[in-house]
Amino acid sequence: MRQAGFRVVYHLGALSMVTVALASGCGSSGTSNANGSGGTAGGAGVTSGGASSLSGGSAIGGSTNGAAGSATISGGTSAGGTSSEAGAAGAADTSGGAPTSGGSGGGSAGAGACSPDCKGVCSFAHCVTAAATSLQGASGLTVDANYIYYGSRLSGDIYRAPLAGGSGVPLISKGIATQTEDLVLAGSTLFWTTNSSQSVLQAAIAGDTATAVSTTEKIPYGIATNGTDVFWANHYQAANSIGHALVAGGGKNPIISGAPQVVYPTYVAADASYVYWGNAGQSGTDGSVYRAKLDGTMPVALATGQGPVYGIAIDATNVYFTTTSGTVSSVPKTSDGSVTPVPLDASGGYLLGIVADATDIYWIDEGNERIRHRAKSANAADTFASLQLQSIDPYLGEVTYLALDAQHVYWSDNGTQSGHGAVLIANR
Repeated sequence: MRQAGFRVVYHLGALSMVTVALASGCGSSGTSNANGSGGTAGGAGVTSGGASSLSGGSAIGGSTNGAAGSATISGGTSAGGTSSEAGAAGAADTSGGAPTSGGSGGGSAGAGACSPDCKGVCSFAHCVTAAATSLQGASGLTVDANYIYYGSRLSGDIYRAPLAGGSGVPLISKGIATQTEDLVLAGSTLFWTTNSSQSVLQAAIAGDTATAVSTTEKIPYGIATNGTDVFWANHYQAANSIGHALVAGGGKNPIISGAPQVVYPTYVAADASYVYWGNAGQSGTDGSVYRAKLDGTMPVALATGQGPVYGIAIDATNVYFTTTSGTVSSVPKTSDGSVTPVPLDASGGYLLGIVADATDIYWIDEGNERIRHRAKSANAADTFASLQLQSIDPYLGEVTYLALDAQHVYWSDNGTQSGHGAVLIANR
């Protein structure tokens, strides 16, 4: 397990990649009219690389295995899709009626199982596949409509793999920096932080040599964008600050620094009006979450007296944050500082990155070696996937970053030994 504020660095070695094979919904026809519980419904498929998919079917009562839809992902001239988790169980049919045909494809019996067609690892009913393995550490990652972008922590290079399936390839040479940290995409430009060179870099997603936004930062960690501005957290004690630059160029300056607003800041988030950041603090109990206007003025403490904050995410109304003391909480974005954060899960260990969209929240529970999830409509959290994926690589288990799109959850695993970093994908 990592200690807060430290990152594992490995010796440079060979880098190898594997083919992306995104998980998609796949289920079996109902075959039995025996009484009992219904089967599983497949998740909706996705459309990638120009290939349309089919939506998952509904579970049919009266069959031991309910029907599920099918989907494929085209990977050039051959199908490269893999199957997803089993869906929600169908209702039991006590009448013992005639069997009903379900969707096409091979399915799994019972809720909580993956389809036999899963070509990865079935973890908590999610089929997990690898976009990249044997990395010399894995760092920040982000996705757009066509690609997943990710960094190699030690080499400093940025890679790209097609979501439709295919091998990841080097996209951007390390240029002046190594030890890639966090990574964001603003339009057609990638921005990322590096620890070893104390820099913030940028490059076009078309592929380019990195150029510097700044080379005078102090252990820059998290980076975020609202599409117009880029913000990052300088974690170093003597230069605790939130840095800023314009996506279009220029505007580089620290917008706010110094205690109590900025004390070992870790990760940031931004919207059209405000920037938000988490502080690790110094004592283990003085972590905090702050909000300020985009120019750093009018800072407000949204949460204080927390454990070290090492994950932050926002949606339209709330800020979500994790602590390495095991808490995940939310607080309204518009709070004046008087609102007590709402705990979302009490079963955590050493919690790190967090992502959220309109319906769901996911976070890294490294202490218990898992990714946790909570639907916003639910009253409790559940485990989304294990970090121990032995058949992919026995040395996985140090997840560093999460990313999210409508169909998948993505995460980077630094690996517990040199040369065992990976980028992983699972259906939502």
